[in-house]
Amino acid sequence: MNYLSIILIFFLALACSNKRELDSVSPASVDQEHQDSSTENEANVEDNSSDIPSNAPNIDINIATTDEIFDYDTSEEGSLPVILITGSVLQSCTFMTKVMATCSFKDNIVPDDFTFDSVFVTLRDGKSISNTDVDFRIIESESLSKLEVIYLAADAPILSPETEPMKFNFLAKGDQHACGLNTEGAAFCWGLNQHGQLGDETATNSLVPIAVKGEHLFTSLALGMASSCGLKSDKTVFCWGLNAHGQLGDGTTTDSSTPVQVTGEHLFTTISMSGSTICGLTKDDLAYCWGHNAFGQLGDGTIASSSIPVSVAGGHRFSSIFLGGGSSCALKSDGSAQCWGLNSHGQLGDGTTTNRSVPMLVTSDHVFSSLSLGQRTTCGLTAEEGTYCWGLNSHGQLGDGTTIDSSTPIAVLGDHVFSKIYQGSKGRSSCGVTSDGSAYCWGLNNYGQLGDGTITDSSTPISISGDHIFSAISLGERSSCGLKSDGTIFCWGRNGVGQLGNNTTVDSSVPTQVVSP
Repeated sequence: MNYLSIILIFFLALACSNKRELDSVSPASVDQEHQDSSTENEANVEDNSSDIPSNAPNIDINIATTDEIFDYDTSEEGSLPVILITGSVLQSCTFMTKVMATCSFKDNIVPDDFTFDSVFVTLRDGKSISNTDVDFRIIESESLSKLEVIYLAADAPILSPETEPMKFNFLAKGDQHACGLNTEGAAFCWGLNQHGQLGDETATNSLVPIAVKGEHLFTSLALGMASSCGLKSDKTVFCWGLNAHGQLGDGTTTDSSTPVQVTGEHLFTTISMSGSTICGLTKDDLAYCWGHNAFGQLGDGTIASSSIPVSVAGGHRFSSIFLGGGSSCALKSDGSAQCWGLNSHGQLGDGTTTNRSVPMLVTSDHVFSSLSLGQRTTCGLTAEEGTYCWGLNSHGQLGDGTTIDSSTPIAVLGDHVFSKIYQGSKGRSSCGVTSDGSAYCWGLNNYGQLGDGTITDSSTPISISGDHIFSAISLGERSSCGLKSDGTIFCWGRNGVGQLGNNTTVDSSVPTQVVSP
């Protein structure tokens, strides 16, 4: 079959089509903490192949009957696929949009014994779609009979074929918002924005990435519950969003919807944030923290919050620092780990459940190369390529095949060799990425945040769906995002306020692509 034949059939089908309007209603997801009632999204789809709606999912559908063979050509990027079907029932199927195809009946006659059960729809990867996700309609007139197939695609990523996805080189996830840096270092954020944490000078949520105001260029980002911070190349730090505990570090407790500079003359080389607390390491490897301190997570020997950076007690010199769920941990150059703050489930790893307001040594003979803190859980990678977790294990987030807490490090099951480990501050899930970019997650999965296509918890690592190769992952509160080597970002899990960045508020248990504004 040649390409010219395909084009000819496409225009023949188009010429025979009657223009009409179609209302397609799909349910919107409800964010249980931030929305009080369900809503419905309506999309009007016009039967016109030259006018693809900008909100059409970038997903191809194959249409065929159970006893017929189909073929198609999508060699031209962005073109609509034309599907040719041989047989005695459906003569041809033409995509009028990315979510609707019309199929002509041979001789314009609908057979008496034709039923919708004889038609099936599959995605391009061969996976079948439930007919509850597809709307079949027979359109008959004096001159034309056709079968109309509409894929409701409620959880498909929204992407116009003419729009190139944004490219990022850094990703950070907050509780219910996310941000990324483009190749120039400009920050773009999406999701929840009630305290201005998106940095766009508003308090309006965004379902797609929007630019942070101020023309700032950052080298890295750190996000918390409802605040965001960026580290610049001159080693200064700017923060924006919620400031109830002084986490913006500007000496006040006033929220800001645009970046404000952290007070002091400290020059930071790295920053980490969780909840309403942020810490950073200076060029001298000294640790300073500011913000919320109810559990001693600032490490200054008190439980008093601070709106300016305060020194972590002990004069320790650290090589890296990590925050999560009211606790803080840092690594020394010899691979030893010290933690402080909340210890309700043994997450400080000192063999107790006593909160600490100054750094305490993690009880372990392991030499750690990296750490990650979640909601009352801590995980670490060792120099021997092992993965160990400790603390809360209510949903299997320690990865040891149980749901039993541990106040000392225990090994994550499986033969996976992770090069990076991640947790969310409130997510109760953990993820790891291997050296080849394969991603695995374990723990809580009630919104599909493990990315395996289910909402079933797992106490051992399971593969993220879709054969994605990630260079980094970041976890939030019941949602996750991954950065690929080509600069695209995919997110999955809870999406009630647009934190997946795919222009919907529909949860997804598999990765969906973050789209351009």
